[in-house]
Amino acid sequence: MFEIHLLHPKVVHFTIGIFGAAVLFEIIAALIKKESLKHAATWNIYLAALSAASSIITSLLAESRVPHNEQAHEIMETHETLGYVILGIILVLAIWRLLLRNRPLQKLESLYLFIAILGIGLTIYSGYLGGEMVYTHGVGVAPVSKLLQSKDHEHGEETTHMNQTVQPEEKTEDEQPQKGELPEQSPKKSSPNTFTSITTQNININETI
Repeated sequence: MFEIHLLHPKVVHFTIGIFGAAVLFEIIAALIKKESLKHAATWNIYLAALSAASSIITSLLAESRVPHNEQAHEIMETHETLGYVILGIILVLAIWRLLLRNRPLQKLESLYLFIAILGIGLTIYSGYLGGEMVYTHGVGVAPVSKLLQSKDHEHGEETTHMNQTVQPEEKTEDEQPQKGELPEQSPKKSSPNTFTSITTQNININETI
């Protein structure tokens, strides 16, 4: 059965790979002054922009369909915010390359690389949070999802957070012990040692008789 929220891990890993390749090509091109690597980096950043947008869309679909608890939701919110920031950085880099492809400004190349490396750092941290959601809190793992479903955290038209507390059952007046009465105690089971002692006493009595 096809489940659309399972697309997010696939799309987001493609985004990480293509964005990382773009930044790597940019760094190497700046070091060895190779124009072909800069062209490769430019096309990779265009693809990364499209892929990052798809990652955001699939993440929103996954958030509303995957059961998760309160702790995982807090991580999910940070992960989602970082996704928007990373998308913004990639779009800035892509538009930068698109507008200045015929007239590159060497003085701004250092700034471009700084923004690109910052984006990679945020991507790594966002990926760490995604791994924490899956491997620590079991988000998206089928057996864990079945346990979490309809328990602590649900998404519908309005997001609800429910902290369920089990209250001890109160005894009725008939069940409360009256003054002077001892509370009922469960019958004690005789231990094997007691049974053996009684049996030994019976044997001694029979021998005496």
